[in-house]
Amino acid sequence: MRKLLIGLLAVVLAMPAALAETITLDGTVVSTKTVPVVAPAAGVLYQVYVHEGEHVSAGDEAAALYAQPVYAEQAGTVKVFGTEGESVEALVSRYGAVLYIEPDCQYTVSTSTRYAYDVEENKIIHPGETVYLRCTTSGSTHEGVGRITSVSGSSYTVEITEGAFESGENVYICRSEDYATSSRIGRGTVSHVSPVAVTGLGTGRVSSIHVADGAHVEIGDALFDTVLVDTASSYAMISEVNGTVAEVLAMSGSAVSQGMVVANIYPDEAMRLEIAVSENDLRDMGVGARVTIEFTSGETAEGEIDWISSVARVSEDEEDDTVYFKAYVRFDAPETVRYGMTAKVTTVGE
Repeated sequence: MRKLLIGLLAVVLAMPAALAETITLDGTVVSTKTVPVVAPAAGVLYQVYVHEGEHVSAGDEAAALYAQPVYAEQAGTVKVFGTEGESVEALVSRYGAVLYIEPDCQYTVSTSTRYAYDVEENKIIHPGETVYLRCTTSGSTHEGVGRITSVSGSSYTVEITEGAFESGENVYICRSEDYATSSRIGRGTVSHVSPVAVTGLGTGRVSSIHVADGAHVEIGDALFDTVLVDTASSYAMISEVNGTVAEVLAMSGSAVSQGMVVANIYPDEAMRLEIAVSENDLRDMGVGARVTIEFTSGETAEGEIDWISSVARVSEDEEDDTVYFKAYVRFDAPETVRYGMTAKVTTVGE
């Protein structure tokens, strides 16, 4: 009899564990972390490349600030000092420009109609006119051709396009190819043209350079692009993680300030199921507890509770005074699982 009582007592003591019920709770797919994509500086968004709900990979370009193109206003040979990513202000301070253009036409004559042959038509100067130059310096007899490039009242400038002139030489400027005195519209001194400094807007950073050092450019050729940034960051805004775009907060053409969040991304590794565990179930659903997951859409997975809040929250149902604790379940998500999907989370019996 004693042995029978001991056996029955052992069975009774074992019954709670054997008869322990599984616990099933509702869960929702959420992210425990958000990684922002921020504007590196104030400016205008050239393009936003991502869309809400889109999956992106680390290194993908999410958005970019507007790049300001700079074009050649002078034909000639370039000397490049800038490199991509450098500060325009620093380049101008050190070299005077991002790059220089050595003009094809290296000499000019600045003069006026003061020394023109005294007829009315010789005192009316037209930009773009072709004129003929003859050196008047003692001992020199060479000639050449020029083009009037600017006119201001009676003053004008001639760009020398042909002829072996030197700085300091004096020349007559005539409309007639035979240098007839009656066609003379002025007299001036030859000056060497300095290389043209190109700085763009003079601020921001060089985002790209389109010409090589020593290359020849024509008027209108693209030289380089700048962006209005004042940090060492690239004008391109890159996703730092593999994840899903949670929200896009700006669109192409929007003005942004430095540090402004353009988009938020949910990292793949932060995907969790959020559940609410009652205080009565904490013993059976503590951190580390294994669970099975059945999504409403039919997919299944296994998981583990990896975090439980230390702060309680009360049910919003006025008739339910149960105290709950928010918890997260880590799981290997099937490819078809999306944020906001629902599932049943069930404890795994021992």
